Amino acid sequence: MFSIVNSKGIKLGILAFMLMCFLIPLSFVESILYERQERSNEAIQEISAKWGGQKVIAGPFIVIPYQIQIQRAIDDAGKKFAIELVDKEALILPDELLINSNVSTNVRSRGIYDAVLYQSEIQMTGKFPDSSKILSIQNVHKIFWDKAFLSIYTSDNKGLLEELKISWNKKDIAFHPGSGSTAFHSGIHTNTEINVFQTNSFQLALKMNGSQSLAFVPIGKSTKTQILSNWADPSFFGSDLPLERSVSEKGFSAIWNSSYFSRNYSQVLVDSYEFADKNVLESKYGVNFIIPLDHYRLIERSLKYAILILLSCFTVFFLIETLNSLKLHPIQYLLMGAAMIIFYVLNLSLSEHIGFMLAYLISSLAISALIGYYSGFILSSKSKGIQCAIYFCILFGFLFVILSAQDYALLLGSIAIFALLAFVMHATRKLDWSKSEIKQAID
Repeated sequence: MFSIVNSKGIKLGILAFMLMCFLIPLSFVESILYERQERSNEAIQEISAKWGGQKVIAGPFIVIPYQIQIQRAIDDAGKKFAIELVDKEALILPDELLINSNVSTNVRSRGIYDAVLYQSEIQMTGKFPDSSKILSIQNVHKIFWDKAFLSIYTSDNKGLLEELKISWNKKDIAFHPGSGSTAFHSGIHTNTEINVFQTNSFQLALKMNGSQSLAFVPIGKSTKTQILSNWADPSFFGSDLPLERSVSEKGFSAIWNSSYFSRNYSQVLVDSYEFADKNVLESKYGVNFIIPLDHYRLIERSLKYAILILLSCFTVFFLIETLNSLKLHPIQYLLMGAAMIIFYVLNLSLSEHIGFMLAYLISSLAISALIGYYSGFILSSKSKGIQCAIYFCILFGFLFVILSAQDYALLLGSIAIFALLAFVMHATRKLDWSKSEIKQAID
């Protein structure tokens, strides 16, 4: 009587269907991964919210209010006009800006999740030009020189410590909360009148708490920024990379040198809306204080190879079954595929507690031993069971190499697929698929 299990063609169809069906539990694993990532991000945000968030600092700016005249039609025909005065603000940027930041970091935990917090001591010095010589405005009605003030943009005011003052031509001026400008809302500003009809020098000290990252906007005509920290795993980002950097187990130092030629805005923003229109904040650069070995990212990458791992698993057992005249039931393939799915769940759950490397080692050894034990019985050979266990250890080891060598992942993966296909073609080169039997038993 005809048996579906004994038909190689139908069995291949069943295995292909099962392989596609395994995409469903893999998607469940992926959704669990994203849910755990979201919980991790929520825990980090909760810790950061109580300490201070990611910091981006731009400034100081001289803000000069003024009014312009605008003609507006007052009739439907457009023949009668009225003069309207509109309030505006101009932002003057410093010619020289020197930033020195000393960052002390520590790791805080909430449950199984960690967040990098820091306390930064920032020194900013520089010079402003005579504003009256560089500010040119069309249709200006009046410039309120006597109402000029200083403003500094901060992405998050939470974490600013102590009373803030700026030494303006060696005279202390206090800062107040809020930017005071329409260019941006988050920040600090001064209320004291400043003289802008001369070259002005300044010196400013900021002490603030933050988390995850610290960045500065090089608004000076010439800007030099230096960041020193005890964090050993920095990730530099932004419009420019550090000109000089040194990273060791004790921390890092980084120095940026930038010119206003490397950005798309000038030293005078005639309208405060140019701050957003010209994407001033896009020229920022800084450092992320990353926690090494992001297990969520590595597991996410490993899931991209899951279907290939399952294909390799089914291929090996199908070849063993075919070349040794054995009969394996689809349920047995289903159980071995389920074991591969459990590998990802084990790896995810363990890595949250003991780290990715150790979790990957334990999970791969456990699943390899389980499949080897099961194979020894269904193949009626302990030696074949041991060989299967060794094969899966090698397979998981190769996957780990791919995950570690991110730049060469595509190359190694494509070579592995080619090698697998070549092995299958070589092993089945003398197999008569029409009769489901081997013509010759020797190579």
